[in-house]
Amino acid sequence: MLENTLEVLEQLAPLLDDGDTDSAGKLLVPLDRTSLRALLIHIVRKRGVPVADVVAAAYLRATANRVEQPKAA
Repeated sequence: MLENTLEVLEQLAPLLDDGDTDSAGKLLVPLDRTSLRALLIHIVRKRGVPVADVVAAAYLRATANRVEQPKAA
């Protein structure tokens, strides 16, 4: 779990540097709740609450899109 979280953290930094919060939010979708919380807390501490809010909103959109798409049988 920690290794996966650290890997996602390394992938997040360049996306956030470029302002690509949608891609950053999509990276969080496969994470478990503990890792998700840890990464959002990290974003709050390093980038501020506004950035964490935007990434969290992108995560929720990506999660909603994932659920809405019909699965092939």
